[in-house]
Amino acid sequence: MTTDLETRLSAHFAEVATRLTLPETTLDEVLADDSRTPSPSAGRAPGTGPTAPFRWAAVAAAGLLVVGALAVVARRGDESDGVAVDRPPELLATVDEITPDEWVIAGPLPSGVVYMYALGVAGEASGDRSVRYGNERASGTFERMRISLDDGPVPIVAEAVDIAGTEWMVDAPTSGQWTATRTLGATNVTISDSGPFDDEARRIVAGLVVVPVQELPHEPLGGSASAVDVATFDLDGVVQSFAVQESNGYWCTWVRSAEGESGGCGSALDDSAVVTVDGGFSEVADGADTAEVVRAGTVSADSARVELEFGDGTVVEATPTDLSGRFDRTFWIAGAVVRADGRSVVEVRSFDADGVLLGVARPPFE
Repeated sequence: MTTDLETRLSAHFAEVATRLTLPETTLDEVLADDSRTPSPSAGRAPGTGPTAPFRWAAVAAAGLLVVGALAVVARRGDESDGVAVDRPPELLATVDEITPDEWVIAGPLPSGVVYMYALGVAGEASGDRSVRYGNERASGTFERMRISLDDGPVPIVAEAVDIAGTEWMVDAPTSGQWTATRTLGATNVTISDSGPFDDEARRIVAGLVVVPVQELPHEPLGGSASAVDVATFDLDGVVQSFAVQESNGYWCTWVRSAEGESGGCGSALDDSAVVTVDGGFSEVADGADTAEVVRAGTVSADSARVELEFGDGTVVEATPTDLSGRFDRTFWIAGAVVRADGRSVVEVRSFDADGVLLGVARPPFE
């Protein structure tokens, strides 16, 4: 997984700039220039690409300056056989379609905004994919900006806005959150952010970059199929598994069995927490007075036993483990058939090997 994307982008922009003799200009000047001619190409087969130069802004990471006007660069490869050997990042404004294994990420970011995680499964033609960015604060990182790829409808209240020669449908209320959508073939690229749709917002949109999945800063979080089992137990003859996937400190967690699964993605694991509750389900059959309840979570590495207490007084135990051997923390999963009116979990306790209580988790569980 490539982690030096910023370096590669800077090198890519510098390489293109050396081919041109145009003077430096600020991004504001380029954004005000609508003279860029759209690409005549209908697609981007491997090893091919547009050949005519475009007026475009390559936003430098420092100072937000444009290094001349960029030309569209074809994927580098052996021209004799058309096989792409390496595929550099491409500015979104220079492409006409996005393939199922490509993503759109932000170029230069506003101060205090950081990459969080990507979500989706590469290669699925109809699969939604998104990249999340957040404001970094002392109390944690909170999602602020999202770049999504999908095939859904474009907001009908949006207004057509030209940004550096490409048309975006922008929904920008006077306050709150703005959304900008550009359609490429069957794919909508939508970026949303908080605040007004001002010059900074236009810079963000102008600097969007298309990359293959291998060039994402971190491996994307995906569906249940991308998760690995870390703990299991048997409930009435059915094996229940706790499965997780981690990327850049963010997690997908799933409780699954042959009968179904439940879970989700995007939570940040608190490494300082001694015990957490991160997934599970509760099922009550029609007319039944009992419920089948399963819960799962994590514990610190020194935990040797977990107790799960229900509202009806039932207490069950689990032994923490990491069946994958990939993580610094260990995981637990436990459950029981309990009274339907007492199926809520009231407390989860973690103990070390000597029986010393290490920590307690109580509702509400995040």
